[in-house]
Amino acid sequence: MASSSALSRPLEGDRPIESLTDDRLGYRAFAQALATSLDHASNAGGLVIALHGEWGSGKTSAVNMAIDALCERQSQLAPNKQTIVVRFNPWWFSEQENLTRAFFGELSIALGREMSEKVRTGLAGLTRRLGTATDLVALALKFTPAAAFAEAGAAGLKALIGDEKSAEKTLQEARAELEEALKEEARSVIVIMDDIDRLPPDETRQLFRLVKSLADLPFVTHLLVFDRLIANQAMVAHSAPDGPEWIEKIVQASFDLPRVSATDLYQMLFDGLNEIPRLSDAVNSDRWPLVFHFAVAPWLRTPRNVTRLLNSVGVAWAAVADDVDAVDLIAIETIRLFEPTLYHAIRDLSEEISGQPSSMTRDNVGIQEKLSERLPSAKKEKCFDALRQLFPKFGSHDDHQSVERRRQIASKRHIDSYFRLGVGSNALSSRELTNFEDAFGDYVRAGEIVDNLMNIHRSTGGTKALVLLDDWQAIASSKIGEERALKAARTFLRIGDRFLSEANADASAFSMPMMWRFLWVLEPLLGELSQGIRKQELLAAIASSSSVYTVGALIVRERAYHGRVEGEKAESEDRWLFTDEELDELETHFADRLRAEADAGRLSDPASGKYMTHWWRALVGNDAAREWASQKMESNEGALLVMNAILHIGRTSSERGTSKYFSISEAVDEWIDMDQLDAIADRIIDDPKLIDNPSARNYKEARARKGKGLWD
Repeated sequence: MASSSALSRPLEGDRPIESLTDDRLGYRAFAQALATSLDHASNAGGLVIALHGEWGSGKTSAVNMAIDALCERQSQLAPNKQTIVVRFNPWWFSEQENLTRAFFGELSIALGREMSEKVRTGLAGLTRRLGTATDLVALALKFTPAAAFAEAGAAGLKALIGDEKSAEKTLQEARAELEEALKEEARSVIVIMDDIDRLPPDETRQLFRLVKSLADLPFVTHLLVFDRLIANQAMVAHSAPDGPEWIEKIVQASFDLPRVSATDLYQMLFDGLNEIPRLSDAVNSDRWPLVFHFAVAPWLRTPRNVTRLLNSVGVAWAAVADDVDAVDLIAIETIRLFEPTLYHAIRDLSEEISGQPSSMTRDNVGIQEKLSERLPSAKKEKCFDALRQLFPKFGSHDDHQSVERRRQIASKRHIDSYFRLGVGSNALSSRELTNFEDAFGDYVRAGEIVDNLMNIHRSTGGTKALVLLDDWQAIASSKIGEERALKAARTFLRIGDRFLSEANADASAFSMPMMWRFLWVLEPLLGELSQGIRKQELLAAIASSSSVYTVGALIVRERAYHGRVEGEKAESEDRWLFTDEELDELETHFADRLRAEADAGRLSDPASGKYMTHWWRALVGNDAAREWASQKMESNEGALLVMNAILHIGRTSSERGTSKYFSISEAVDEWIDMDQLDAIADRIIDDPKLIDNPSARNYKEARARKGKGLWD
C-alpha cells in the first residue's frame, strides 16, 4: 500500500489568480472590459467604482486580471505615463490601527516612489493633519520594508512626515494643495480597496466615510471590492447614521462579478480531483453522475467552495484511500463542509441509517423521520436528494453485496471509516484484505493472518476474522474469475477451521452459524470452476485439509440440495455444485475421513465437534457410530471424547446480557448408551483421583437441561 503522503494532493491556499493567462473562472472577458473602462475613464474629478461579488466568488482574481489587462494595454506608454496602482487591504490593519492613518501611510509610501515632489509634499501635508509625526513614523516603520527606508534616507522620511510649515496649514488648505499637485501631475492613480466585507461593521463605515472624503481627488479612481449584502448589513448596524443607500451616493459606477458558470466550477473540481493520486481509478463511473448531481453539485457555488472541497478530499483520501468508496467520500466531505447539520445527523444516526431497508415499511419511515427532525425545513428536500443516492434506506438501489464490496458509506461495517479517517477495530482495511489474498497458496502464512485477526476483538462482538469472512462473501459473489476463485477456494478449504472460536460464536445470541458463513464464501467460488476441477479440489481437501469442518459444511449443504438430508426437499439442479454420482464419491471419502478423525479423538472441538459427529453418523449410519462410541467408552479418556463430541454450546439473552449453556440432542440415544455415559460422568466428577476435565461437568449440566435446550 502506498504511503499517505504518496496519495495526498498538495493543499491549496485561497490564492487568487494573478494574470489573464491563468483564468479558470471565465472572467477574462469581464476583466478586459473593466480594464478598458479604467483606462478610458475621464477621472479629472475623481471616480469611485464598486465591484460586487459574494465571498469566495473570485473578486480578487477578477481585479488582478483587470490590472494585468490594463498593464498590457499601457505597455507601449512611457513609464511616467502609465497608471499607478495602489493596493490597500484594510483587513490587514483591522483592529490594529486607525484605518484612515493606515490608508494614508500606505498611499504615501506607494506614491512617494512614483510621483513628483509636489504631490508627495501635498500628500504629506494632508496626512500630517490626521496624526502626530510620532504616529506616522511608527506606522511607516511597521508597514514598510526596512530597505525602502534605507534607500529613501532622511529626505524620504521628511517627505512622508512633512515639515514644520505644512503642520501650520488647515485640513482644507492641505487638501487643496494635494488636489493642485495631482492636477499638475495629470497621472492616473487607481486605489484598490479589497476585502472590505471582512471588516467589522464600525470599520466598514469608517472606510466608506474615508472614501467619501477623497472621492473627488483628481485623477484618482477608487476601486472598492466587496460583497454588497455584507456591506449593506454593516451600514444598517444599530445607531449608524448611514444606510445602504449612502454607499450609492459615493459610488459612480458599480459592477456585479459575473457568476462563474457551473461548467467552469465543475471542471475546476474535476481537474483537482484528477490530481489526487489513485482517486480517479477508484471512482465508480456508474454511481458518480447521480451522486455528483444530487450530493455534490448543489453545494458548489463559488471557486472557494471548490478549493475547500479539494483540500478536504485530498487529506481524507490520503488517510483512508483503501478503506472507503471514493464517490461516497467526496459526497460526505461535501456535506461536512457545506451542510454540517446533515453531516452530524448522519454521523450520530450512522447505525440506524446504514445497512439495507427493513422489510417493515414503518421502520424505514421512522428512520427517515428521525433524521428529518434534525434538518431545517428549507433544506430538507435538498438533503434528502443527497441521502437517496447514498443510503438504501432512503431510496438508493445499491444491493447489500455491492455496498459491502465497494465499502460504501451505507455499509454498517465501513461507515465509521468516513468519520474517523481510519477503519478502527470493526472493519478490515483494504491493505489487510490484500495481504490475505497475497498469501493464497501459502497456507501457513494465510493461517497466521487469520490467527492474528482472531486475536483482535471487535467492539460490537466477535473478532476481525469474522469481518474477513463477511468481506469475502461480497468479493466471492462478484464473479472474480476462475484463476482467482481457484486460489481463494483452495485456501479457504484448508484454513477455514481457523475461524472457529468461542469468541466468534459469542458474537450475539442470534449469531449467524459459521457453517453459513463458509458456504456464502465457498459456493460462489466453486461455482466459477469447471465441473471436473471442482470435484478434484474438494477430493484433495477431504484427503489433506486440516479444516475438516469447513469441508464438511460444504458437503452437508450439497447433500441438502440433493434432498439427501431428512426434512429437506431437493433443490433445482441449477443449485447443485456436483452431480449425484460425484456426490456419492465425495460422501464416501468424507465418511472415511470422519472415521479417522473420530478414531484420533478430533471430533471433540466444542465449536465444531457436535456438527461433525452428527455429519459422521448421517454418513456412516447408527451401527458404525454405536460401535465407535462403545469402544471409546471402555476408558474414561475415551468417554470424555464422546461427551465432548455430542455437546452443543447454546446461548440465551436477557437484560443482563448473553449467557452460555450446554445441551445434547435426543438423537444421540440412537447410537450411544446414555445410562452408561451418565455413570462414567458421575464417577469422573465424584472421584478427585480421576481426570479433572470440564467435559464431564458440562455433560451433566446438559443432561439436567433435558427439554430446555435448543437442541433438546
